[in-house]
Amino acid sequence: MKIVPLAYPAPVSQPLRAGSAVCLPADCSSTSGFDLARILAETASKATSLASKMKHEFVEGEVLVKLHPGLSARDLGGFAGDYGASVIKQYRIPESMRDKMQGELVRLQLAPGMTTAQALAAMEADGRVSYAASNDIVTATPEEPAPERACCAPPESQPVEPLLPNDLDSRQWALSNTGQTGGTAGADIGAPMAWGISTGQRQDGPIIALVDSGIDYNHADLNANMWRNPGETPDGQDNDGNGIVDDVYGACFHPHHGDPKDDNRHGTHIAGIIAADTNNGQGVAGVMWEARLMAVKFLEKSGRGKISEAIEGILYATEKGARITTQAWGSTVHNQALFEVLGASPALHICAAGNDRQDNDAFPIYPGNFDLPNMITVASSTHEGKLSPFSNRGQKTVHLTAPGLEVYNTVLDGDYKSLGGTAAAVGHVAGVAGLIASRWADSTNDQIKTRILSGVTPLPANEADRVATGGILNAYRSLEEDNVAPGQPAGLRLEQLSNRGFKLGWTAMGEDGCAGAPATRYELRYSTSPIEEEGGIDFELASRSGVSLSRPGAVGSREQGSVTLSPSGSNRRLNVALAAVDNVGNRSTLARTIVDVPGVPVVFEEQFEAGSPGWIAEGTWAMTDLPGRGKVWTDSPGGSYQDSRNDSLTSPWIALRGWRDCKLHFESRHTIEKEHDGCRLEARSKDGSWVELANFDGHSDWTNREFDLSFLNGKEIQVRLRLQTDDSRTSDGIYVDNFVITGRKTTEEEPPAP
Repeated sequence: MKIVPLAYPAPVSQPLRAGSAVCLPADCSSTSGFDLARILAETASKATSLASKMKHEFVEGEVLVKLHPGLSARDLGGFAGDYGASVIKQYRIPESMRDKMQGELVRLQLAPGMTTAQALAAMEADGRVSYAASNDIVTATPEEPAPERACCAPPESQPVEPLLPNDLDSRQWALSNTGQTGGTAGADIGAPMAWGISTGQRQDGPIIALVDSGIDYNHADLNANMWRNPGETPDGQDNDGNGIVDDVYGACFHPHHGDPKDDNRHGTHIAGIIAADTNNGQGVAGVMWEARLMAVKFLEKSGRGKISEAIEGILYATEKGARITTQAWGSTVHNQALFEVLGASPALHICAAGNDRQDNDAFPIYPGNFDLPNMITVASSTHEGKLSPFSNRGQKTVHLTAPGLEVYNTVLDGDYKSLGGTAAAVGHVAGVAGLIASRWADSTNDQIKTRILSGVTPLPANEADRVATGGILNAYRSLEEDNVAPGQPAGLRLEQLSNRGFKLGWTAMGEDGCAGAPATRYELRYSTSPIEEEGGIDFELASRSGVSLSRPGAVGSREQGSVTLSPSGSNRRLNVALAAVDNVGNRSTLARTIVDVPGVPVVFEEQFEAGSPGWIAEGTWAMTDLPGRGKVWTDSPGGSYQDSRNDSLTSPWIALRGWRDCKLHFESRHTIEKEHDGCRLEARSKDGSWVELANFDGHSDWTNREFDLSFLNGKEIQVRLRLQTDDSRTSDGIYVDNFVITGRKTTEEEPPAP
């Protein structure tokens, strides 16, 4: 997959077939009191601001609109009529998604002369609208074909008794790598050993929907593993009454019909990686030998497609019972309609990180960057067990890597080729998810995701911080039959203490009690309350900010972990809990200890738990409660911040007389529109003007922050956070906790060197 934002507008989609569009009531006149000309005039500035930001490709003259719950068909007709618009599509929301969606989603064709930016600006202020979004264009293009290699001997036997099919091509290094393609032996997903546990399931197995360019369902290595719509017969009739004729293998949404045959090869290549018909004596092996692949086509032959049609495909797949979906495409734009539909779907979604050599933490690619619990985002790895040179990465936003360079598998017209990209990596992860769902049919999304993320093989040390798990997909470890939790870390004790944190030591146990290989990872939390004890808090809600942990070592090895804290003028008693987690997500019992952290000399401290006397909040700034953290300040207590704001939170006057080397500390997290909005941190003295110390935008999780105030030593000062937003697009804003100013009294002697 290659993300290619284009500069020119996409053509408006073709009209839907009869029966696909909503039939509106005859009375579509404007509702009483609605003055479109006035609203357009009032929102003109916002529309201009939006238009300047909409540099991505989208369908001009269309919008996707989510209406508030309770609006009737007549209300919908009146709403469209108010804007002079027509309804292209009222989406059919499956029952399994209705509770989460709460309201109708529609695709509108705007009146001639009205731009998408004008409509978005006007509709955002309309009380009937939950949100409005542009109909964005996404693209998915695989890497160039890999150079042809000579066919090598079949892989040698693995040390553990593997299950080898008779059609495992030697070019399929991703499944079994003995170095036969010039890579590193063992740099694969461990498929032969995984197949000893599960090879998938065709009869009543999990449905895997490829929301992509379709599938060549007549391919000899794919046809047996295609899903068949049980309610449809290929007879030219709409047998299941869903408005689509002959949707036997899935459906096509560009244009709208029942034949999802691939004309690009992108979807067919992914399909073969997931589930080429295996052990059939021809072609290649798939991660799953048996499966049910549903073809959901929305990408055109060129590899481009509309978000509106991707949404139709996801809703179709959900209605037909898809357990897993793939999204090997994307764009640079956060589309709220796509976000909500993916989040409301009960399926597990496997998404590509992209092929732009960039860090997705800083430059998001969607849908992969959506923060959704039912999503896994995948980067690409090579036959040497390294991150692919072209692959995107992201320590916080990309979960793991999987083979995606020179992957030999199915393409159009019964052929096979080596192609690469994070789309291929998606296929491997989706296949392993399908094996897990076949073996444990009642697995939840969280359980499947935990097995996949906990079972990774480590990347090289210099690449481990480029994805969240630090590892490469390992099918065998993800499928391992293991109900035994790791042993509780032994001898947890304090080894080093300062007023800014502490270091702990303990002895490693095995992944199966006190025996076996090392555990997969450690999890450490701390809180002023007991953790998972009477009167305490849940382990997952306790703080983990500032925690640094190494990967577990062998049984009996001595381990260490450290915690960096924001300073405090008070002594703090912290409850600390440590757990070991194995490759399938089993967690050990908690090892606990208590750490008493000494205070430091402080000029000023406010933890906000007992209020914040003297603080001045302007605009929307207010205090709110966050689970596991308590009271914090935020600029957006009711959701996203607002447009056109210049709101501030200002501290009381703080005297720095008699202090030197002053520093400001606080903890914060933020999600703020990058480059357009920002929250400025400023300070001033009584005889001076505001000086900017920092400007926060983009995204950051909870972080301990420190800023130099020595230029204000000896003065009386104020500090403020000032949110500035433009006329369009909003986000979650900033949250601030534990505000402290430290320093040294001018009479103090220099401290000894550490």
